[in-house]
Amino acid sequence: MLISSKGQYALRLMVDISINSGSTVTVKAVARRCGLSDKYLEQVTSSLLKAGYLRSVRGPRGGYRLNMPAEEITVGMVLRAIEGRISPIDNRVDEDGDTNMVMNDVIGEVWDDLESAINNVLDNKTIANLTREYSDRIGYMYSI
Repeated sequence: MLISSKGQYALRLMVDISINSGSTVTVKAVARRCGLSDKYLEQVTSSLLKAGYLRSVRGPRGGYRLNMPAEEITVGMVLRAIEGRISPIDNRVDEDGDTNMVMNDVIGEVWDDLESAINNVLDNKTIANLTREYSDRIGYMYSI
């Protein structure tokens, strides 16, 4: 399982917007600060708008804001909006025969446990957590 560049960009975008929560943020500004492609970032923004995690503000001081508190948006929510289901395998192999069925069930439990562990980490880390961790590392406090 690999998280695509879109998923990685989405997290960087959400943290940057959270850091700058006192104002609207343009895609070009995020792209410049994070060293990302603004065209590609626009596609990511579109998915996050549809998911309801961002809202757009029109006008001369327009841009994007978080649509809910950063404490309520988990890493898992953001990644699922971009990637879909997060799982270590695409699907399970289904084969005929009793012994194969038992083997698939036994091994399938490993994949289920792994998927649960991955999603547990992603669902217990919020955009606010990432913003605070970033703030601590650069020695600057942001209000969330």
